[in-house]
Amino acid sequence: SGGLADGSFVYHFGDYLIANFGLPTKETPPPSTLTFPTVSSAADGQTLYFSVVETYKDCPGGVPLEYGLETTAVVYA
Repeated sequence: SGGLADGSFVYHFGDYLIANFGLPTKETPPPSTLTFPTVSSAADGQTLYFSVVETYKDCPGGVPLEYGLETTAVVYA
């Protein structure tokens, strides 16, 4: 499965599934909002990155396994 290496991130919001192709949801859908966690004061003023790793697997029609990564820089103050 796709993901970031252990120890390379501060917080993991969880794994969620967005049902496509009209299929029923089999796992937890994403929440409508996420609350940024409290991190160490050592992060104050530092640039952190909010990243989303998307995994496309088990798609109908023989779609091959694919990954997507979106990253946004944020400053924790």
